[in-house]
Amino acid sequence: IFGIKAHMAGVGGKFKGATLELAGPDDFTRKEVMEFVSDLTGLQKPAVPMPEFLLKIAAEAAAVVPEPYLTVDEVLRWGENVTLDPDTDAITLDDLNIRAHRVEEIAFSYLHRFRKGGHFVLDEGYHANEGKGFNDPGAKVRSIAGNRPFV
Repeated sequence: IFGIKAHMAGVGGKFKGATLELAGPDDFTRKEVMEFVSDLTGLQKPAVPMPEFLLKIAAEAAAVVPEPYLTVDEVLRWGENVTLDPDTDAITLDDLNIRAHRVEEIAFSYLHRFRKGGHFVLDEGYHANEGKGFNDPGAKVRSIAGNRPFV
C-alpha cells in the first residue's frame, strides 16, 4: 500500500478521485490463504468454519472498544466474492505500471520468521549442534571463529 501511495503521489494527481482496483494475478479463498500460510510457517492452526451470523454477533460485541479487531462491515465483505473485473473502468496495477507478483514468489521472504527456528530449520546443519557445548569435539558443524562449533 505504501509503495502505491508513493507511486500515486509521483504521478502528479493524474488519478485523483479515481477508483482503484488492485489485485494480484491469482484468486484465493480465505481457507486457501490460511492453508498456504500454515504450510510456510509450520504453524498448524485449526480452521474453524463459523456461520456469518455468529461472526456478526462477535463483530457487534467487538464494536464497543475504540479500535475493534473485527467489524460488521468486515464480516459482510468476507462473504463477498471479490475478484478483479477484467472489464473495469477502475485504475488497476497495470495502469500504474506496477507488476503484480504471485504470492508464491514473495511470501517466504516475510513469513519464514514465524516458523519455529526461522528459515534455518530448512537448511541441514544449522541445528546439528543443539545441546552441545562450544568445545564439544562431537559437534558436527564448526565455525571458523576460533574453530568453535555453532550452537
